[in-house]
Amino acid sequence: MRARAEQALRLRLHERGDHYVIASWRSLFVMIWYGGASLHALDAMERHEDRVLARHPDGITSFFVIRDIEITKPPGADVRERSEQLLEKYAPHLRGTAQVIEGGGFKASMARTFLTAVTLFGRSKVKTKAFGDTRQAMRWVGALPAQEAGVGEQAEALCAAIDSLSL
Repeated sequence: MRARAEQALRLRLHERGDHYVIASWRSLFVMIWYGGASLHALDAMERHEDRVLARHPDGITSFFVIRDIEITKPPGADVRERSEQLLEKYAPHLRGTAQVIEGGGFKASMARTFLTAVTLFGRSKVKTKAFGDTRQAMRWVGALPAQEAGVGEQAEALCAAIDSLSL
């Protein structure tokens, strides 16, 4: 029974790029950024998010992790515009979006504050929240209304699987 549970929690790896990793578990779409976003990575995200949504037309949850915040540069106007287009495209299908900015220090704290402000004053109706670690974020995701069964109960195992993803 234990081996079956561990097998069920194995993340499906969709793509590993030079500065991102894309994976999923059931309707949970996971993207890990290393050092910031790019148009190439956003195109890959769209391609794979479409596939996850096709398998889960009742809705998905996005779980974004930004690692190496100290080397992350602010996105250019083209990346911001493309991100907004994708948010608008997926908003009707999203249960929520967790944004994890790993690390301590001033830059990580400022990035989380910025994301919180953007969420508060943005136009999107998608429930979105910024976090400092994956465990807090997964507990929040597990408690979202209409969240798929299993996410909350498997939060720790999901976090361990996400934490193990790397370039």
